Amino acid sequence: MSWLDWILVWVPLALVVWIAMKSQRYVKGVADFLTAGRVGGRYVISVASGEAGMGLISAIAIMEMYYQCGFAVSFWSSLTAPISLIMGLTGFCIYRFRETRAMTMGQFFEMRYSRSLRTTAAVIQSLSGIVNYAIFPAVGARFLIYFLDLPIRVNFLGFSLPTFMLTMIAFLGVALIIALLGGQVTIMTTDCVQGLLSYPMYALIVLYIIWKFSWNGDMLPALSARPPGESFLNPYDVQKLRDFNLFYVFAGIIGMFVGRMSWGGTSGYNGAALNAHEAKMGGLLGSWRGGFGTMIFILLAVTSIAYLNSERFSQQARQTRVELAAKTLDDVLPGEENAEFRAGLKEKFSQIPARSEFSSKFTTTEHFKEETVDPYPVLASAEMEALPGGKKAAQTFGTIYNQMLVSISLRNILPMGLTGIFAALMIFLMISTDTTYMHSWGTILVQDFFVPLRKKAFSPHEQIRALRWSITGVCIFALLFSYYFAQIDFILMFFSITGAIWSGAGVIITLGLYWKRGTTAGAYCSLIIGALIACSGI
Repeated sequence: MSWLDWILVWVPLALVVWIAMKSQRYVKGVADFLTAGRVGGRYVISVASGEAGMGLISAIAIMEMYYQCGFAVSFWSSLTAPISLIMGLTGFCIYRFRETRAMTMGQFFEMRYSRSLRTTAAVIQSLSGIVNYAIFPAVGARFLIYFLDLPIRVNFLGFSLPTFMLTMIAFLGVALIIALLGGQVTIMTTDCVQGLLSYPMYALIVLYIIWKFSWNGDMLPALSARPPGESFLNPYDVQKLRDFNLFYVFAGIIGMFVGRMSWGGTSGYNGAALNAHEAKMGGLLGSWRGGFGTMIFILLAVTSIAYLNSERFSQQARQTRVELAAKTLDDVLPGEENAEFRAGLKEKFSQIPARSEFSSKFTTTEHFKEETVDPYPVLASAEMEALPGGKKAAQTFGTIYNQMLVSISLRNILPMGLTGIFAALMIFLMISTDTTYMHSWGTILVQDFFVPLRKKAFSPHEQIRALRWSITGVCIFALLFSYYFAQIDFILMFFSITGAIWSGAGVIITLGLYWKRGTTAGAYCSLIIGALIACSGI
């Protein structure tokens, strides 16, 4: 990156930290730390919650997903837009929840069911949420290392330190400081500022993509070159798509109803609005903003498809894949003991020629796979199988390679200036999600587990201190989990299976708000059975 890119990264980040320090003065008590004193207006809620809800990991996951399935499945995903609009306009669950006057969802569980259910739910929700969040730092740090082309290890005072760990510590540290300074007050303020700064940045990137790539000349040929049943364009020709298919879409639509307000990742925003109407309007406006952000990252994924699978960019695409394969190899197999193996495999990577065959139409899936197979993860997997623990390394290589493929492509597509702007955008998304999720899971542990079990009530000072310690604990767990956990699947699949541990909560929230006959025993059954099914899936 050039000096201009680095300026465009660090100046906005410094501005956000400065605003966080300034907004700390408005924290006067526990209610401010938990829910920003319930003074949030619709526009602040919509921008801040939308920024926190997207996140860098969500952006990477969306680009990873649409690189695999194209536009066709997104046609069916668009069914969620009118459903979300109707739920937002009617204030489904939001009005009923605010009528209970509960500050947190755990408090509602105690009022509606029992105190024991509140503590049980807190354990299950924390387990699901913290493990779900725990790979966020890993994906964020790895994106920055690959996109900014940072070295895998750095030398400091004679020690060779992993850049992966240092990057996670640096940005988790920034997020932790923001979260600890003023809780939901500083989080909501900084998320809103980051969201406002993001709008012109998105616009500049989109304008450049439209200027750089032709729809008819670059994008359409790459998207249309698909076998029968696996179309990237025709929504009625997707029956053979795997992973992200129609079942995935319709399961998500059902979850919109059953799981309304159940996810605690943005729980601070559920109670931060001035009143129920502002909460409803904030959610409604936020859904429009979220759709805009999603479309941006779909466009970037399609741009990468064109770049990596177009005859016009074949040589650049080859160089991108060689760089990514070499970087991933250093990441997955570090250490001097693997130096000779890495050097030999990198030499083989460099000898793979650029793709030369570009069919406009494939007659069979086998023909498609034969012509479009990516040789780099295939070669790496075959070579790594002979090593001790090689199967795990090969799986991790394939996962990281595919996860970072779009990101590395964008680094080579975007010019000076826009590279720094995109990096700043992704850092904004990473910090906003880290602050929100650390605050949410940390406060749930204290408010819904320790507070109900504690015989002596906390003083306000003690409670805020306990909340800060809990938030710090979530941060440390995420750091260690991200460092030692090896990813072997799509990000969205990891989200789905870990989030499903808490899937039983949707029923007890929705029906608890709208149905009088729900019992504590039924709520227990819903929570426990849902968690057991999810754990068996894992």
